[in-house]
Amino acid sequence: MIIQALGIWIILLSASSYFGLIIGMSLLGVGTALVYPTLLAAMHAYCVLS
Repeated sequence: MIIQALGIWIILLSASSYFGLIIGMSLLGVGTALVYPTLLAAMHAYCVLS
């Protein structure tokens, strides 16, 4: 989630730079890809226990 936050800040701070937007969006995508399996595992554990 830190990578996602960094990506969001880069996007916000470099709104006029195309290169900055590409880097920020890339970090946002990589951060989401890293967090998503953990989210799925947590949801599975919650649903199995319910």
